[in-house]
Amino acid sequence: MITLKPLKLPNHIYPIDEWKIIEARYYPRAIGQSETIFAVGNGYMGMRGNFDEGAPAFQPGTFINGFYESWPIQYGEEAYGFAKVGQTMLNVPDCMIIKLFVDDDPLYLPTEELSPTISPIKFVRVLDIKSGTLRREIVWEMLSGKKLKIESRRLVH
Repeated sequence: MITLKPLKLPNHIYPIDEWKIIEARYYPRAIGQSETIFAVGNGYMGMRGNFDEGAPAFQPGTFINGFYESWPIQYGEEAYGFAKVGQTMLNVPDCMIIKLFVDDDPLYLPTEELSPTISPIKFVRVLDIKSGTLRREIVWEMLSGKKLKIESRRLVH
């Protein structure tokens, strides 16, 4: 079981909105928590809120309801109400990764300078609770000086 100490998230990175959870800046200290917060699912399938590039990641995951491992639980003595079988959800192959290369340069967030010059945003990720979508916008300035605005949306249909 993975346990983390609670992390107090700064308001300027996670502004308050009525129907949206917003991450206004790339914040590597909260990768584990943000993967959980920005997860999307529909009751049958769930995807953790990992980055589209696949890295950095704390615990990537795509899960399908009903796809689990089970085992018998052994107790020293029998008692009413004790579980007889244990279950663990299994992670299925990751279908979310999109590797982006421009002029043979890969997009990798921890090493990139995210530029505010094309648009007022550098990095923003928004989980819209009403529409059930995860949206991300990045302005990427490459080492060659080229600037790209990248937008992606994720949903589980």
